[in-house]
Amino acid sequence: MNSSRNAALLKHNQPVPRYTSYPTAPNFEKAFPENTVSGWVQDIAPGEPVSLYFHVPFCKKMCWYCGCNTKATAQYAPVEDYLAYLCKEWT
Repeated sequence: MNSSRNAALLKHNQPVPRYTSYPTAPNFEKAFPENTVSGWVQDIAPGEPVSLYFHVPFCKKMCWYCGCNTKATAQYAPVEDYLAYLCKEWT
């Protein structure tokens, strides 16, 4: 890697907040009206780009990236179950 690229990368080498969810955990609420999310979706104009983030909390090994509840697993069955429930909730 050349020195100017190194310098550019090191310029940004500083601690930053880690947002693995939004809203962030201090803003979670227990009471969340069911129609809130559907209202947000209905407000999206046709053709408007949308970003979605799905955290699948199963890893082959624990990593340093994630601060969420994660479970290291050597078996794929828990992931299959999780994805089945996620798809059921989505539809």
